[in-house]
Amino acid sequence: MTDSVDESIHLFARLRAGENDAADDLFRRYLLRLIALVESRMSPSLRRRIDGEDVVQSTYRTFFAKAEQGRFEVKQGGDLWRLLAAIAMNKLATQWERNSAAKRDLAVEQSDVNPGPGREWPTHSREPSPEDQVMVDEEIEWLTGGLDETQSDMLALRLAGMRLEEIAVHTNRSERTVRRLLEKVRGAMQARLDTLAEC
Repeated sequence: MTDSVDESIHLFARLRAGENDAADDLFRRYLLRLIALVESRMSPSLRRRIDGEDVVQSTYRTFFAKAEQGRFEVKQGGDLWRLLAAIAMNKLATQWERNSAAKRDLAVEQSDVNPGPGREWPTHSREPSPEDQVMVDEEIEWLTGGLDETQSDMLALRLAGMRLEEIAVHTNRSERTVRRLLEKVRGAMQARLDTLAEC
C-alpha cells in the first residue's frame, strides 16, 4: 500500500479538524501495516515478552496525543506513514532496552518454553510490504552512515537480538563501549523522530 498525497494529507487534515471518525479511519488504515513492520524487526525472544500489536497500540497513543498538541504536519505523500513508522521503531527500541536489562535478560529464557497447557505463542503470518522493508533499510542505512565497520557490526548484532556482553566478545570491545554506541544510536533515533515531528 502506498500513501497518495491526497489521501494522507486529507486524512490528517480531518484528524486535525477534530472529525469524529478520522482517528478511527487513520487507525484502521495503518494498523496491519504497522504490525507487520514491527513484527518483522522483532526477534523470537522478544516476541515471547511482548506482542507487536502492543507496540503499535503504544505508537498510536503517542501519535494521537502529539497530533492533538499540533506537533505534527503532513505535507506530502508518505509523511504520515514515515512518521508512524518512526514512532513505532522508537517504541520497539525502548522495548528492547527494557527487556534486555540485566534483571529481565531475554537470553536467560529458553527458546522452547511452553506457554502452558492448551496455549501456544501467538504467531502472525503478515509480512511487511516491499515498500516497508525499503523504508526500514533506509532508516538503518541512515543510522549506520556515520559508523565504522565495527560499530555497524555492533548495531547489526543488537538488532539481531544479541546481548551486550555477547556483542562485546564478538567485536572484541568492552561492554561499556557497546553500551555507549547503542546509547548514541538511540539518541540519533530520538533526534530523527523529533525532527520528523517538527516538519
